[in-house]
Amino acid sequence: MEPAEAEVAKALERVDPEIAASLDAGDFGAAVEAAAELGPLLDRFFEDVLVLAEDRAVRANRLRLLLNVRDTLGRLGELSLIPR
Repeated sequence: MEPAEAEVAKALERVDPEIAASLDAGDFGAAVEAAAELGPLLDRFFEDVLVLAEDRAVRANRLRLLLNVRDTLGRLGELSLIPR
């Protein structure tokens, strides 16, 4: 596992319950702040990590990690409705 990949996975484990707890408490601002912590880590991830690696298992794990990020951030709202 690449260092940037491990950092995203570790941060996601911490941030996911923070987002859920903030939303349950009705504190959308705190949920967004928690989610924002992933921003710089994801920037580094996409700079340093080849998601579509040749090794199928590695590729599957990286794609699964990104699906977990999507699911966690998707709690904040329907992100697909944000205009491009």
